[in-house]
Amino acid sequence: GEVPGRLFELPKLNVLTLHGNRLHGTLPPELATAPGLFFFSAHSNRLAGPIPSLNLHKDCVDDESFVRAGLTCSTFPLVESTLSHTPCRDSEVALHCPKTCKICGTASARGPVLLLHDNRLSCSLPEEVTNWPQDMRSISLVGNMLGNGTRELPQWIHSDEHQPFLYVSGNTANQIFRRMVLLASMCALCGL
Repeated sequence: GEVPGRLFELPKLNVLTLHGNRLHGTLPPELATAPGLFFFSAHSNRLAGPIPSLNLHKDCVDDESFVRAGLTCSTFPLVESTLSHTPCRDSEVALHCPKTCKICGTASARGPVLLLHDNRLSCSLPEEVTNWPQDMRSISLVGNMLGNGTRELPQWIHSDEHQPFLYVSGNTANQIFRRMVLLASMCALCGL
């Protein structure tokens, strides 16, 4: 099926993982208006067309792998009344559990995540996907045909993602195809 645009109207939608669901069609333009989306994963599908403008937000989440004295971020509040001190006063707990400790405004919140690798996305890319490009936690676009060949890729794409074979414009693809046909013709004439 296709990604329904109405999905992005949900006011408390923060994390959306749609990877590996055989989705097809394009990413809906409503994706740009999702009010609180900070983690969007739709990799390993059959999505095509351009990536629409996005407005991924910073998130404030607890580190679910953090454990202190057998307690996790989600269990600290349950036992807080039995402890001799408030766990959130411990700097390490506050660092790993900013949401539980209600310090998202002062904690270094984690940046947005965009995972769209292994699709059929193509065309030019939006100039911005977030107001916090320097804080992007993860971007993966490998396995798509992105870029239009007429200008540099947007700054939100990390330099590790700049692989020439991933960003082939239509003109470049036509040139490559013509050269391959010419080479095959020459090989046929030479008897190779």
